[in-house]
Amino acid sequence: MAANDWDPVHSFGPKDLTLNVPWHFLVEIIDTWTLLSFRAEGQWDCLGAAIRPCGPDGHASLYMPHSRLALNSSPPGALIGKFAGSTAGKESPFAIGSRCVVPMPDKRPAVLFIAINGALLETPPTLTNFHIQISGVGQP
Repeated sequence: MAANDWDPVHSFGPKDLTLNVPWHFLVEIIDTWTLLSFRAEGQWDCLGAAIRPCGPDGHASLYMPHSRLALNSSPPGALIGKFAGSTAGKESPFAIGSRCVVPMPDKRPAVLFIAINGALLETPPTLTNFHIQISGVGQP
């Protein structure tokens, strides 16, 4: 697919965003896209004072027990998302990182929540200069 085939769906930021809950509601996507593309930027300190801040791709070389991570296949500190009906839903998360492409879920509207993998919620993480661009392609 060519870059000009993608249509803008939603743009958020850049701004500072504090995540006070494990899953933060970001946007409701109503259109019937086939694929969604995410591009994210920003920096956050979410794993404690001893760990340097990171960006959307997290700390690739940092080990953290699987029991602490919402998504075991993604590094600590990485930006992750899920399509769900509520913040308490147990739907499967997916890695967003700095860039990803995922299929649009069958259930409409698609409610997108974001989180930081392994974030300490005792001191809510602030995503500094956070920006995410969501694009869609391929209406059925």
